Amino acid sequence: MLRWCAYCQEFQGEVAPFDDLNTTHGMCPSCKAKGYGRLDEEMDNSKRLREIQEQLRIAGQRGDMEAAPQIVRTALAAGLRPVDILIGLITPLLYLIGSEWESGIITVADEHRFTRFCECVFELIKLEVKAAGGPALGMRHAPVFLMAARGNHHTLGVRMLALWLKSKGVETIEFDQPPSPEDLVVRVAESRPAAIMISVSLDRQQSYVYRIAQRIAMLAEPRPILFVGGYAIKRHLIPPIPGTIFLESMTGLNGLIANIVDLAVEPLSV
Repeated sequence: MLRWCAYCQEFQGEVAPFDDLNTTHGMCPSCKAKGYGRLDEEMDNSKRLREIQEQLRIAGQRGDMEAAPQIVRTALAAGLRPVDILIGLITPLLYLIGSEWESGIITVADEHRFTRFCECVFELIKLEVKAAGGPALGMRHAPVFLMAARGNHHTLGVRMLALWLKSKGVETIEFDQPPSPEDLVVRVAESRPAAIMISVSLDRQQSYVYRIAQRIAMLAEPRPILFVGGYAIKRHLIPPIPGTIFLESMTGLNGLIANIVDLAVEPLSV
């Protein structure tokens, strides 16, 4: 289920069952500090979120690009943060479409049409984020490397994650093409990232992650944390990989963010 703050409408992450795209509400730490008050509004907020997500789903199925700007405006008017529209509404829909394609419910053409619609929404949100400006990064920080595994051509999720992390004040370095494990180790020595995140869509892409995990494990401490997410992880298509942390949902990133902002990293030995 998708958990949102009932007050400020900030996306809080996913809670089990992860296959359920219904919304549930709680209270984020910032709003909780202000005290309890308008709990009766919770149901209205939840209904509004479901309506917006349904509008996105229908427009995406139709490939209705002209509807995208209006739906984004509706979501923003409802108090949603731009990046939360992507992570809390679009990302779950992409997972749903992936499941329907895997099950044969929809065709490849259907999946591509929906993805193009989501690309359109992403570009609209990126403009909103740019116009609003982002939080200042600390003087001492470590970047996060983001990439898709070799063979994974679905890069929209990686780009959305990068935008979301930047909104949290985390510096990111994205790879347009997956580097070889050898080249990645060189980049790690140069940039000293706090974490590396790899998106895996199919089980056959796990060998790439294995090779990277083996190379990262050979580095001296402190070494970057290796996170693996994506459709294949959410669907449990591959077994655990030594030296990695599997992320089945965005919720698992909260602890990482707290440790990355203003984090100093010592030089690595390779």
